[in-house]
Amino acid sequence: MKRNERTYQQWKDLADRYFEAETTPEEEKELACFLATPLSQSKDFEELRAVMGFMAMGRATHRKRQVHTFRYAAAAAVTGILLTATVWQLAGTKDVCVAYINGERITDTETVLNEAMKSVGKVRHNPEEANSLEKQLTDIFQTLEEKDTLSVN
Repeated sequence: MKRNERTYQQWKDLADRYFEAETTPEEEKELACFLATPLSQSKDFEELRAVMGFMAMGRATHRKRQVHTFRYAAAAAVTGILLTATVWQLAGTKDVCVAYINGERITDTETVLNEAMKSVGKVRHNPEEANSLEKQLTDIFQTLEEKDTLSVN
């Protein structure tokens, strides 16, 4: 039965069934909509308005608490993970020299540093070459003096 087809007495009966917890969720929605009509403003429905209003506020408050609780729990979990990862990183960090020479792992600091210096020595530029390059660049970008002339062939 639709809400527009109910009589005043049928609404009272439905309200009584609501208090006896014998209504369906659809009927409860109909009652909530009925409470917004002028017909429901009599004393017969005051108790129903109070209880349904209280329940609506309770549901809204409970939903907000669940959302806030979830947010706080998520923030706490993320903070915990970050803190754990940071502590793990700091606790596990040691100054260790490691080199792999011919597929063998070497952790002796002196051996690793000697091998590193050998590698650097292999790629280091010859200082004489650097001077010649510098000299060439200087020659290219050297400015003309007052007495010099620029000739183009």
